[in-house]
Amino acid sequence: MKKTVLTILFLAVCIAAYSQDKPQIPNGDFETWTYDGANLPNNWNSFQTADGGWAGTAYKKSNRQVARSTDTRPGSSGRYSCRIWAREINAVVVKALAQGNLTTGRVHAGATKATSPDNYNYSDRGASTSNNNVTNPCAMEFKGKPDSLVAWIKFSPKKSSSKAMLNAFIHDNCDFIKGYAKQTEASHIVASVEYEVGDTKGAWKRISLPFKYGTSNNPQYILINIATNTVPGEGSEDDELYVDDAADIVEEMPANVVKRILAQADPQMRREINEILRYPEDSAGSIMTTEYVSLRPDMHV
Repeated sequence: MKKTVLTILFLAVCIAAYSQDKPQIPNGDFETWTYDGANLPNNWNSFQTADGGWAGTAYKKSNRQVARSTDTRPGSSGRYSCRIWAREINAVVVKALAQGNLTTGRVHAGATKATSPDNYNYSDRGASTSNNNVTNPCAMEFKGKPDSLVAWIKFSPKKSSSKAMLNAFIHDNCDFIKGYAKQTEASHIVASVEYEVGDTKGAWKRISLPFKYGTSNNPQYILINIATNTVPGEGSEDDELYVDDAADIVEEMPANVVKRILAQADPQMRREINEILRYPEDSAGSIMTTEYVSLRPDMHV
């Protein structure tokens, strides 16, 4: 049993050593909120920092749509998650549903019609916003090529048919745009992932989304967008989405590295390791040991 434990520890050290220098998303755990108090996590943006002709209508501090929450995902060592929700806009010239919107770029609110191509999120490379002596970038630098994007989410829509969405685009050196009716040319995409989530029935859900690689080979920025509705203007007021450890980029060890590690183990150990690796990532089998201690009925513990 000692040998099994030592081998598993060796594998963990190898994985940690391989992963420690890999790019991660700043404030991806949503623990830092000094930019605008409990209204916006550092390094992320929403309607507070929007531009476009309707930016002022889209956001008023009394009608915020992002907030810090102490409702964290299971097993979290952190204190906070991020809560996003939809709300009705009742202005003199417009009445519409504004979806909850969180991005690593900048929100562009250019039209009153929610699905207009003039409404989108984008990486605004040359811009930043300052508040409370904190500067939030409007474009997030990222030079990695990860395998997948991991996040914890909890979605509570008013209508069971409603779906929230999360997408991410690793792109080259451009002001990449992603909107419902507008998107930058695919030639600028290094990798992307798009995901829809339905009602999680009040429970946190862990998602691991593999990136699909595109034509560009020059990662410079990552644009991550999280919204309460897949279609702008649809859904209901107070559709609510919680996100925790969103954008925790995971990069697995290459197959050739795993093979070299396994080559150092004896045949019995390789069989045991491969047996454990067959189990799903979050199952009990994936963390079990193949050895145990048995006790006779007449023994005292």
